Amino acid sequence: MKIEAEEFDETVVTLDPYNSDLNLVIDGGKCSAKPLTTEGFAFMWAGARATHGSLKGRYCYEVK
Repeated sequence: MKIEAEEFDETVVTLDPYNSDLNLVIDGGKCSAKPLTTEGFAFMWAGARATHGSLKGRYCYEVK
């Protein structure tokens, strides 16, 4: 089974679905996410990195 890579715009900062926890569901716009389950396992940590990073200084972004 061949899986085709998803195309994305490299100039836009979004959540990276290839660099996220398996129990995290990232929406189609790649700007918000939620845990895979809503029961007891919803309290487990689930996170993702952004598609871009910083080399120096202090930067912060928030995802709701």
